[in-house]
Amino acid sequence: MTFLYEIHILKMALSSKCVFLKKPFETLLLAQTQRPLFVDYTLKCPVMTELLNKDGEIKSRSNGKCPINQGNLPVFFKQIMSKAFHTGDNQPAVATPVEEIDQRGPAHIAKKGSCPFRGKEQVTLLGEDIDTVIQSPAQIVTQQYEKNNASLEDQDSKTDNTTSKCPFSSGNLPNEVAKIVNKAIHTASTYPQDQKLSLLENSLKMSIEKESNFDDIAKPVDPLQASVKQMLEESTNVLNKVTYVDRILTPADLEKLEGPDMKRSESVFQYEDYFKEMIQKKKDDHSYRYFRKVNRQAKNFPMGADFSYPGEPSDITVWCSNDYLGMSRHVDVIRAAKSVIDQNGVGAGGTRNISGTSLYHGMLEDSLADWHQQEAGLLFTSCYVANDTALYTLGQTLPGCIIYSDAGNHASMIHGIRTSGAKKMIFRHNDPAHLEELLAKSDPRVPKIVAFETVHSMSGAVCPLEALCDVAHKYGALTFVDEVHAVGLYGKHGAGIGERDGCLHKMDIISGTLGKAVGCIGGYLVGTESLIDTLRSYGSGFIFTTALPPDKVYAALTSIDILKSEQGEKLRRRHQSNSQKLRTKLVKEGFPVEFSPSHIVPVMTGDPEKCTQVSTYLQQEHGMYIQAINYPTVPRGQEKLRIAPTPFHTEEMMNELIDAMKQAWKLYRLPLLRPVCEVSCGCQYICHHHDGHLSREARRLMVL
Repeated sequence: MTFLYEIHILKMALSSKCVFLKKPFETLLLAQTQRPLFVDYTLKCPVMTELLNKDGEIKSRSNGKCPINQGNLPVFFKQIMSKAFHTGDNQPAVATPVEEIDQRGPAHIAKKGSCPFRGKEQVTLLGEDIDTVIQSPAQIVTQQYEKNNASLEDQDSKTDNTTSKCPFSSGNLPNEVAKIVNKAIHTASTYPQDQKLSLLENSLKMSIEKESNFDDIAKPVDPLQASVKQMLEESTNVLNKVTYVDRILTPADLEKLEGPDMKRSESVFQYEDYFKEMIQKKKDDHSYRYFRKVNRQAKNFPMGADFSYPGEPSDITVWCSNDYLGMSRHVDVIRAAKSVIDQNGVGAGGTRNISGTSLYHGMLEDSLADWHQQEAGLLFTSCYVANDTALYTLGQTLPGCIIYSDAGNHASMIHGIRTSGAKKMIFRHNDPAHLEELLAKSDPRVPKIVAFETVHSMSGAVCPLEALCDVAHKYGALTFVDEVHAVGLYGKHGAGIGERDGCLHKMDIISGTLGKAVGCIGGYLVGTESLIDTLRSYGSGFIFTTALPPDKVYAALTSIDILKSEQGEKLRRRHQSNSQKLRTKLVKEGFPVEFSPSHIVPVMTGDPEKCTQVSTYLQQEHGMYIQAINYPTVPRGQEKLRIAPTPFHTEEMMNELIDAMKQAWKLYRLPLLRPVCEVSCGCQYICHHHDGHLSREARRLMVL
């Protein structure tokens, strides 16, 4: 026999903000008849989610609303989920604690108006047999009242002040049910009387009037239905009979049973609740991003003014900026920007096709192409947009294109590849052998692109550029090379790893940024004239966005001219020297410095919470800004402080930083490596990797 109101109660549960607190009787029924959905929606309930996220804290509220604390239960889900409910004014609670079934014998009864769910006397309607344990409360009252009356009176006298507080606080939960604490079906002694006549009761009365006479039902009902019926009768004294029918509710039935409030809540998605839940998830796993308000000082680089906290701003040393060479504050770059602002204003005025192309845009694109020894260049508002647009457009337009993507690629490249719809193959990070293994299986007639970065943004690893390019060309693939963290920093003229390694002629498409070593804003692509013109003509990320402001374009052009010069060479030498010096100092102190042959100095923490704590401590207590790098910027377990020394950080600043970091490591109990590497050979291929072992890359380089 199908209980008439199961589906209606299910709909009510899905639409209610927290059915566990508002509709105890209906939730009990839902827990028994629709367990999988009950589990699913319990975990989606905002109140329950908050409770489940606060392990070990005892949560309680008054006025009859009794959120449970996250306890740990010792038995499998069926026993956990069975028969839990609190008592109202007129409803005795009857139950046997799971962990005490064998020891305590028969079920125990709580006195009317009291709450038995507390401490060692916690009572739940959990029994040995999930389908038969519930009995009519009246039956058990009759059987057990005399036996238990004395002890319950004593218990009640001790707990009068906590009648509506009921944490489920004992037991140990196995892993498989770690987040399924679906025990909250609450009504305590102070539950408002006007809410006792629940939606279910109204529905039952409607059914009586509409369907049949209770006396006509000959078939016995199951224990759950009998118990629910008894509960309703005893708590309100308004139900005299109940009917069950052998059909599920039709849509017409539901229309009659649903009130206007319920219909409205079901038809409208709760956007704000959803957004708040998403943000809370980020905060709970320590991946939520708190922006630090730091104004860098052009005349006192690399210092800044910290506005992150209340009160007057404080001086701070910036250790994590991607303005690697301090070109953003170079006097000639600033002068160039000011001159164009005075003549042309501060905006481009439109897209490149509609009034947004100035003389300066063409001059900079020509300079970029010359810098990388390519035929043509194309400006974008950022290198994220450049990467995304290029890979999306090529993946869509090249027939049957397959894109081979390095496992460590930046999010901009991953997004462009994914949205293009092209087939994607991922090769291990900086692994030419694995790339060749994949390419060897491809059809030589199919267009292919191999996409990778030269300097990895977070680890500082440098790719085997020539080997990757040679493998790609061997199998007829184009190379798409991201030089974002290399342009301005490597090579005689600063054109990147490609120039340093003599591989510019092997790089088919190069992407770069104007926002890091160049010190301005924007991104670009360079390549053959026909390829760049194709992207200019088909790339929506280029066509349908406002052009870079002319003052920023001219400032970037001026900066690149400086970087190409002897002055730029001197800056690069000082930059590399400072990076190596700081890395050596950190390694000698035992800090877990991740192996990196580039200018980036990553120090591992491996813990998102501690990583953020160290970063905050350094900023608040020592005036040193190093941003914590957590998921999703790096994989979980690879959280780190990413330090980026500039040519203008002094040795005194470095020593102060190391002293402060030693205090932070001690305060937050982070490990140091022992024994330390003395770096006596002067090399940068540190013998101790961040896991305490010689890295594979270090071994390879030592052999060479």
